[in-house]
Amino acid sequence: MNLDKRKREAVWSRDTRLLDRLSKDPEPEVREGVSRNPHTPMDILDRLSKDPNHDVRWGVARFGYGSKQPNASQSALARLGRDSSRKIRLSVAENPNSPGGILDKLSRSPDDWTRCLVARNPSTPLDILDRLISDKIWHVRGAVGKNPSASLNILNRLSRDPKKEVLEELAENPSASLNILNLLNQEKAVPDWHFRKNPKWQERKELENTGLLDVAMYAERWLLNMGLDK
Repeated sequence: MNLDKRKREAVWSRDTRLLDRLSKDPEPEVREGVSRNPHTPMDILDRLSKDPNHDVRWGVARFGYGSKQPNASQSALARLGRDSSRKIRLSVAENPNSPGGILDKLSRSPDDWTRCLVARNPSTPLDILDRLISDKIWHVRGAVGKNPSASLNILNRLSRDPKKEVLEELAENPSASLNILNLLNQEKAVPDWHFRKNPKWQERKELENTGLLDVAMYAERWLLNMGLDK
């Protein structure tokens, strides 16, 4: 099989035996294709996560940049989260399959963009998001504000952030409470178009039209006070 065909098969084949053979190919481009193939089994990806070639390892970690590798194991992602390559660590930071332990490590990175991607990751544990709302960089706090997995308690505290851009991100989050959206609207802290991007805003308008907005907001506050927010 010539090189062009091996590269093509590496990316598109569903034959696990062939993928195993191609994952040991002497050409890095072929191994990279296997690492990006969504049908590559976990055990092969584990091996490729230790490959000496940067682009092969990046293929295992990728969950952005227009390409997703859904089969990487948590142990492989934990290993890649400690990689010397910033590009690879960034991919692990945004990968929703990454384990909490490595996300915690990456959330303490001196690199702002790494922390921002962890803050945006919907799988980031709440205790990490809770810490990141105090980050000195507003982009990181804004990423928490837009994270749909952030708890109401976290989003409620973030609604008092002094940076307008953080509040704009928060206004677009469908997990933001009616109380938060109402507060941001009353204080004129956020331009209207940010609210219009949030489906919760339409729900608020419908409740207001039916006279049930105050009841819904009271119920939210009760849940928050009882510690029953998600």
